[in-house]
Amino acid sequence: MTIKAIIWDLEGVILCTKEGSVPAALARVLELPEESIQPVIGDEFDRRVNLGEFTQDEYWDYIIEKTGRPKTYKQKLEKFLLQDMFIDQDILADIHRYHKYLKTCLLSNFSSDLRALIEDHWGIDHAFDKILISGEIGLVKPQPEAFRLALEALGCHPGEAVFVDDRLENVEGARAVGLQTIHYQGRSDMNKRIMGFMDQHQNCRQQIQTAFTE
Repeated sequence: MTIKAIIWDLEGVILCTKEGSVPAALARVLELPEESIQPVIGDEFDRRVNLGEFTQDEYWDYIIEKTGRPKTYKQKLEKFLLQDMFIDQDILADIHRYHKYLKTCLLSNFSSDLRALIEDHWGIDHAFDKILISGEIGLVKPQPEAFRLALEALGCHPGEAVFVDDRLENVEGARAVGLQTIHYQGRSDMNKRIMGFMDQHQNCRQQIQTAFTE
């Protein structure tokens, strides 16, 4: 099959922190050791936030309660997404280059508050044909249905799409559905592997390579 689309994760691939991980960044903001943050990240409440059952504001309240920090720290958390997380401009430029020849989709586990940030704060919505947020669709990675919905939105068969994510469980979930997958471990490795899929499927490798030299 020919590769027709790339599906991207947001946090940990496109959206970054200077610490390299959200738990480490939150630990700095809350002035706590990282190990005290880890149990809160990815627990059942976090999953329910990602499913759209609670807002991001309610999630910050939950973190304050679970970590025992004074309520004044909520102001720092409210600024976290705006001030402590940033878009990797090199990755974004790569996505734009691929977007000239392939369909692109953002598939993110996040509260429904994310769309306003994508469109109004970071302004990256133009890089994607489709944006699917778990808090809006009621599905979280690595649920198979989340990947199938992305494929349906793109009009692709599983083997025609590449999925990029930094979390291994999501990569394995996508692979089980039949997608080509990349466990994100850096920009250079990612681009090398994407081009490898272009070779394997005799796709528009030359045009994409040209785009990277422009």
